[in-house]
Amino acid sequence: MALLWWQIWSLFFTATEERVTLKFQHWVDRQPLVLDSVLYRNDAGEAYRVSKCKYYIGRIRLLAESGPGYESPEFQLIDVESDAAPVLPLKAVPAGRYTALSFLLGVDSLGQGRGVQSGALDPLNGMFWTWNTGYIFFKLEGTADSADTPGHFFEYHIGGYKKSANCLRTILIQFPNVLELGGSHKAQISVHVNVAESLRTPHMIRFSEHPSITDFHYATWIADNCLDMFSLGW
Repeated sequence: MALLWWQIWSLFFTATEERVTLKFQHWVDRQPLVLDSVLYRNDAGEAYRVSKCKYYIGRIRLLAESGPGYESPEFQLIDVESDAAPVLPLKAVPAGRYTALSFLLGVDSLGQGRGVQSGALDPLNGMFWTWNTGYIFFKLEGTADSADTPGHFFEYHIGGYKKSANCLRTILIQFPNVLELGGSHKAQISVHVNVAESLRTPHMIRFSEHPSITDFHYATWIADNCLDMFSLGW
C-alpha cells in the first residue's frame, strides 16, 4: 500500500511546539542507501559502494498560498552515518495553507561569515576545509573498482559560494495538494533523497574519469546534479 507523503495527527500543542517535522529518507534509486555493504551501479554501469554521505541544508522555508509563510535561519547537517532517516523539527510554524517546501543546499555567505561556530556548523563535524576557509556543502565518499586511485577510493567534496565556483543550490519541492496547518493539526513531511542523482544529470559523473572532486573543478557539475536529488517521499 502506498504511503502518504505526510501524516497529520490531531495533537494538543502550545505556541512554541513544532507543527511540522521533516523526515529525510535516503536511497540509491529504488534501493535504500546502506553504507559500506550494498553494491550500486551508476548510469555508466560502474559498480560502487558508499561509505559516507553528508550535506548541509539551511534557510528552510514553507511557502504559503498567501502571506509571508515560514522561514528558519538555522543550518542543519544531515549525516547518513549517524542517522539514516533523520527527523528535523520546524519550530513555531504559523497556521496557514502551504504549497511548497524549499531549502538551501549548502551554507551561504551569512552562515560562512560568523567565524568559529558550534552545533551543526562546528568544524569538528568534518565539513570545514582546513586548506580553504569555508564549508563543504555535500560530501560523498566510497569505493568503485573503476576508480584508478589507491584502494579504488572516490571522494566528492562540494562547496564554494563565490562567482563561477558557486555551488549553493536552492531546492524547491512543490506539494501536490495544499498543506493546511491550524488548530491541533501537525504534519510530518517525508523528503526522498536519491543519492544516485548527484552522479547523473545534467552531468554524468564517471568514477573512472573523476574519482576525486574536491575543489572548484567540476564541483558545480555535482551541485547542478543535486537539484534533482530531493523529492516528496513515496
